Parts: sequence; structure tokens; C-alpha cells
Amino acid sequence: MLMRRPIAACAVLWIIGIHLAVSYKGVMAWGMIACIMAMLGVLFYTKKLSLLLLLLYAASVILSYGYFFWYDSNQSSAFQSTGLSASQYIDNTGESSFVGQAEGWIDSPVEVDGDRVQFELRTISWTDSKGEVAEFRGERLLVQVKLKQKKEVEQASQWARGQRVNVQGELELPGTSSNFGAFDYREYLRYKHMYWLLKGEGGQAVSFLSDSSAWSLTGFMGSIEAWREKAASIYDQLLPKDQSTYLQGLVLGMRSDLDVQIEHSFSELGLTHVLAISGLHVAVFVGSCLFVFRLLRLTRETSLVIVMILIPLYVVFTGASPSVVRAGMMSVLALIGLRQGWIKDGLHLLAGALLAMLFFEPYYAMNVSFQLSFTVTAGLIIGVPLLQKLWPVNWPGWLRSSLSVSITAQLVSFPLTIYYFNQISLLSLLANLVFVPFISGVVLPLGTLTLLVSIAWYKAALPLAWLLKQCNDLTFTLIHGLSRFEQATLIFATPPLWWIAAYYGLLLTILFSLHKLRTRSGRHSSSTEDTVPLEAFQRVSRSTSKVQRLGLSGAILAFTFTLYIGYTYGPPAHTTLSVLDIGQGDSLLLHTSSGRAILIDGGGTISFERKGDEWKRRRKPYEVGASRIVPLLKQRGIRQLDAVVLTHGDADHAGGLQAVIEQIGADRLIMNGTWKTSSTLTRLYQAALDRGIPIIGWNANDQWEIDDTAKLTVMYPSKHELPLPVEKDQNDASLVLMLTMMKGKASGTVLLTGDIGMPQEREIVSLLESTDVDIPHFIDVLKVAHHGSKTSTSKQWMDHFKPRISVISVGKNNRYGHPSEVTLQTLKEAGSQVWRTDHHGEIQLSMDSQGLKLRAKHDRMTQ
Repeated sequence: MLMRRPIAACAVLWIIGIHLAVSYKGVMAWGMIACIMAMLGVLFYTKKLSLLLLLLYAASVILSYGYFFWYDSNQSSAFQSTGLSASQYIDNTGESSFVGQAEGWIDSPVEVDGDRVQFELRTISWTDSKGEVAEFRGERLLVQVKLKQKKEVEQASQWARGQRVNVQGELELPGTSSNFGAFDYREYLRYKHMYWLLKGEGGQAVSFLSDSSAWSLTGFMGSIEAWREKAASIYDQLLPKDQSTYLQGLVLGMRSDLDVQIEHSFSELGLTHVLAISGLHVAVFVGSCLFVFRLLRLTRETSLVIVMILIPLYVVFTGASPSVVRAGMMSVLALIGLRQGWIKDGLHLLAGALLAMLFFEPYYAMNVSFQLSFTVTAGLIIGVPLLQKLWPVNWPGWLRSSLSVSITAQLVSFPLTIYYFNQISLLSLLANLVFVPFISGVVLPLGTLTLLVSIAWYKAALPLAWLLKQCNDLTFTLIHGLSRFEQATLIFATPPLWWIAAYYGLLLTILFSLHKLRTRSGRHSSSTEDTVPLEAFQRVSRSTSKVQRLGLSGAILAFTFTLYIGYTYGPPAHTTLSVLDIGQGDSLLLHTSSGRAILIDGGGTISFERKGDEWKRRRKPYEVGASRIVPLLKQRGIRQLDAVVLTHGDADHAGGLQAVIEQIGADRLIMNGTWKTSSTLTRLYQAALDRGIPIIGWNANDQWEIDDTAKLTVMYPSKHELPLPVEKDQNDASLVLMLTMMKGKASGTVLLTGDIGMPQEREIVSLLESTDVDIPHFIDVLKVAHHGSKTSTSKQWMDHFKPRISVISVGKNNRYGHPSEVTLQTLKEAGSQVWRTDHHGEIQLSMDSQGLKLRAKHDRMTQ
């Protein structure tokens, strides 16, 4: 490829240069570049590269590294023109200085979801609370308005792209990742050139000024958006709500209202690419246009020109996501090449589109859709022709083609899928083989035809809509049914980048080796030569074939071992207790070096919804278990928990566990041996019973030796007799656990206290002082009770255990005022270092042979 496809090679090296700019700094980056230069030099020395290509490839790496570094360094918020960084601007400025009013253009679709409205604003000016006006022309803000009254929903539905508005609100920095490996919202917005959130309250926060000119870019995009909304309203009239939003995503690229259950089922089966406008849709669009033009008896030249004009309009109309932009550019380049008789190599076309897009917007390289789109397309271009030749020649062509496309797409997308989403379904291949042809070949054209006919003659579209509804009903029934096979879903920890590189390298080696062997076998078996080769040449041929087969066998073994490493990757090198940052609540994960995993509490999302507030519900309400804890468990390769421990039944400890039980599962559910009547606990226990998970009550003096690196001892509460006593105040009945972590001769102790109060602390201390219990009087770490409430953590408690480190699990800016200043003062007087999840994010305690080590996501000490 290096010699025959220089543009493709340049594209690969350009991507490598960007990766180096993102991942490495200074000496390390230039050291990596030097290694690449050395490898290119070896290829040149062995005559695998010409001097011209050597210089071209070296320039590709250096230029892409330098260009991305320069581009990234010059991207910053106009609100930082004072010279302060974003964080300094907030921290060192009074609240009144970033409360104000932004004037600008609505520059994105307006999304109304329950009581929240969100859109992007391209600002013209900013007026602060003192009335001082500053021009920040072009600064992009993400506006989020929280509606107060139901009637404001109708008002918000009138806001549209292209309108000039004033927005009153408060500038806030987007949230950053607070757990190791978690999604970083601030970084995500930065790569979209947005650095601030502008949050407003009530519909009056947005005031309309004027519409933009239809001849401006903003006005043009506003008109496109209006057409899309009108098209979406036609689907609303013709189809049920769930099918209408499905067709809006499939045909128009509008996925914001897609039914949550449909989205979930497609995602479980690896079919979300069907819902996103991509190369599949562009191919159907181009093919349909050429078919219609052929029916109209247009010449080939005329048809190609018209389609080349229509493709950019289709790209813009469907939302211009990176995947559809890529497909549109490739299609236009291919049509130009077809018309002019130029280059027809698909890999060169793909590489040209990639280089053009990354030169225009280097941040595309950070976009998941961009990465998947180009990687899968490159895989199809390279892999499908190789794979098609491996099937028996007597198989039907359509079957060989379908199998080749589906298998190649699955193999190529696999590393990126598990890197970003940490799971894959074993049914994905079957689902893609069945549903992709049906949806792309039947539903998509029929849905498009129904829309076009309804615009011309509404009644004529009704029979088509009925047929479309039957197709969708069949699709949904089958997809919902298949997605319920939970056993078919495999969870993978986020793999390291070297693993991804090894996977792709070995996959290419296997494909090309199979192709060479198949070609050699086919050539020999079909030979019709009149002369017979000399025996010496036959021996050489057999020897070469044997070497190739051995090489192929080695590559397959290495590939299999790589898959095994990827599947088993996850357990930490040292047993680790992670105090997760899940907001106002508790959730701790014990993950041992042998792979055992125990989740202690699961936080909770407390709802304050009142009767009549149903309109405020979001399409995807935030739920800490499903939204934060489950993704973290999957990222760390946890497929089944050895236990879920519920210290007590309050919502801020139990609320997130139902999602964990349903999506991850556990061998046992351990609780405090008391009962509290609540819908949260009822659903949790029912979910456990439905899955055959035993529910166990723990009492004082119970012990569990998890493995040779961790042991849990129950210190409280005392044993309860059946039936379970009803305990309304669950804080007082919290499980108190002593965790002992061991490595060789070293050990460390962590006291986990739930939400107990001072009376329970006194009871525990009194018991320890009056009896000979194997509980240390000096501990390494205290998990401070009740989020640092003043009702817990007495001086007597601290004097008894003398923890050198205290960890507080608490939500940022919580309504309860946790942690209390009284508690913080008690900890300070005891000489205990304080670490807080609201300041430091996730806090990890790991045990190695030197003792207990602490690290935090935001590593700074609390004063």
C-alpha cells in the first residue's frame, strides 16, 4: 500500500500525527515521531520506498502534528480575552460578573425535552450585570433554558434556527469528567468549539429580535431546518408517534425525539448506524436518483451532473453529520472520476475525503462518528473483495456479498465499538444480515417515497403509509424480541490503544494471507499448462506454501490470543477501593486484583416531581445507576458483580442499584437486615428476585474473605430476628464495615460507615472497648458517615480510630449543606487529611506491597 496508494498512506500517517499531538507532549511526542522517521528510513534503505515517497510520508506526520498543535493552541473562548483561563475566570470573579445577557443567532435545531430547551447560540455581544457591553462576534455558547410553566413549552416551540435573540442567564463551565475513564462533557464541547453553557430560567429568558436574511448562511440553514420540521410533521400525521420519530431519524436525520425503547433495542443489537444518516443512506439516495433519471431517459452525463448537484443538498438537508459529509464527499469524487475517467480507487477517494475534512476541521478526528465511518468504510474497501474470494464459488453472489459486507463491518468496527461503548452483541452479525438490507432496501425508499407522494397528494400517500406501518411493526417486533436476549451481550473493558493497533495489524495479516493462499490454490488447481514444472520448482512452491500456511496459523493464534487479552483485560494490578463521584450519595467499588468485584451502595436520583409536573419529564431522565454507575462498571470490564452491598435503604444509597442489578447482575444482594417500605426498595428487591439473586441480611461479626487480598468484617448492626424489623430511619441501621486490604506483608484498613449518626458511633466504640473483638483501633482511611453531616463523626469516634485519611462522598453544591463545617473542623483537629468527591472526583485507594496508596481524578489536597 505504501507504494501503490500514496494518498491512503498519507491519510493514515496524518491520523497518526494528530494522535501524537493529542496524546503526547514535548520530548515524548518528538521521540515517537523520530521512531516513525526511523521506520520510514528502514523502508527506504530496503528499497520499499522511493525518496519522493519517503519525504512525502515524513512530511505527512510532521505537518499533521504541527498543524493540529497550532490549530488546537489557537482555539479558545473569546470570554478569556482578559488573559485568564476559563477556570480562573470563574474562580476569581464574583457571581455578578458572569451573569448577563448574550445577543446572537440561534445556530442549531432547537430541542425541547420536557422542561429543558437547548440550542447553540452564535453570539454577537455580551452584556454583563453592570450593563457593560463587549463584542464577542462568533463565540458559540450552548444555551440551556429551564422552563417553569407548561405554557412556556408552546412558546419555546416557536424558537427556531436563524432567529436573532437575546438570552439572559448565567455562564457556567461545562462539567468535566469526575471519574476515571468517564465521559468528559467539557472536552466533548470543546471539540465542537463551545466552551461555556449559558443557563436561563423560564421562557422569558429568551427574547426574539428578528429573523435572519434568507441569503445568509444562518438564514439558509434556518430555512432548511424549517423544511425538515414540515417534513417531520407529515410523518406525524401519517404514522403513530414511535414510527414517526423513527422515520424522521431514518430519512431526515432528526433523532432527538426517537422513542427511547426503539433506540435501546437498536443499540443492543449494534444497529444504531442504520438510524444515523451515513454512507448507506447516501448510497440509497444516489442509486434511487440514477434509477429515476434512467426511467426519465436522461443521458448518463446529465444524470451524473444532476446527482453531483443534489448530493450536497441532501447532506445539508439531513444534518451534515461527519459520516454523511464523508459519504457525500466520496460520492461526489467518485461521480466526478466516473464522468471524467479519472482515478477509480475507492481507498484513494476515501483518503482524499479524510484529508480534506481534517484540513478543514482537525477536531473531526476526535468525533466517534467520524472515526467509525472512515474506519468501517476503509475496512469494506479492503476487506470485502478479499473475503468474497474465500467463499465457495457455487454460493449465490448476493449471499457472498452480504456475508462479506456484514462480517467485514463487524470485524472492523469491533475495536472502536468496545473502546467507546464497552459491549457488543453476539446477535449483531445476524441482525445486520437481516435488518440492514430490509431497512435500507425497503423501509428507507418506501419512507422517502411516502413523504414525497404526501407532499404532492396527501390521500395518495395513505396506502403507502399503511404498508410502511406494517414494515415497521415487523421490524420493531423482531428487534425488541432479539434485544431481550441479555446473554448474547458481551461486556469488554476499555482496551488500551496498543491492543487496537495489534488487532487491526493481525486482522489485515490474516486477510491478506488467506487471499494469497486462496489465489495460489486457485491458480494451481485451474492450470491448463501443457508442460509440467520441474521437480525443483515444485519443491520451492510447496515450501513457499508451507511457510505461508505456518505464517497464517501463527497470525490466527496471535489474533485469538489478542482477543483473549481484550476480553480478560480489566482487573487492576492491585486491589482497589474506588469511592465513585455520583453526586449526592454513596457508591463504592471494590475491585480486587483477582477480578472479584463488589459494589457497596449505588447512589440515587431523588425526584421532587409533584402532581401536575408530568410535562417536565425528560425523554431520557437522568438516573445515576443507568447513566453513571453501569457505564463505569462496563468500562472496567465488570460483567457480573460478586455482590451488591446495600448499607441501608435510603434513596441516595439504593436508588441506582436497580439498573445495576438489571444490566450487570450480581451473585448476591446483601442488605442490613431491616425493612423499609418504599417503591425504590420494592423495585430493587423484585429485580433481584426476578433474576434469581439471593437477598442476604448481614449482622455484626459476619465476615467475608473475598480473596487473599481483601476481607470484609461487619461491625454493625446487631443481629435481627425474622420477620425483618421495620426501620423507617434507615440511617441508624446502616451496615458498618471494616475493609482490610492485603498485599504480601503489607495491609491497610478502611472503615465504611454508611449514614450512621453519633449514637451509633458511641454504641460501636463502647462495644469495641468492652469486648475482645479483632478490629484495629487505628485505621488508615475513614469513609466519613452521612456525607459529612454534623449529626455524625464525633470527637470520640475520631479519637478511637485516629484515621490518617478521611474521605467524604458528597455532591457538589448540594441542598443539604454537606459536609458540615463542624465535621470538617473535627477532622482537621484530629489531623486527618480530607478528600472529597465534590472537589477531587473519584478517589481510589489501592493496596500494593508498600502499603495503601491514594489517587484522585482531580488530584489536589483540600485545605
